[in-house]
Amino acid sequence: MPSPATKARLGAWVALGAAALAGTGVAWVNFLLGVGEQL
Repeated sequence: MPSPATKARLGAWVALGAAALAGTGVAWVNFLLGVGEQL
């Protein structure tokens, strides 16, 4: 069974990854909106 420290480290990486995906998703939507306005 993994120790609590290992679970906490994994949870921190998962949260960091989720935040990065959310940030890139917002940037991607803004980019697409900008491209759509130019068409």
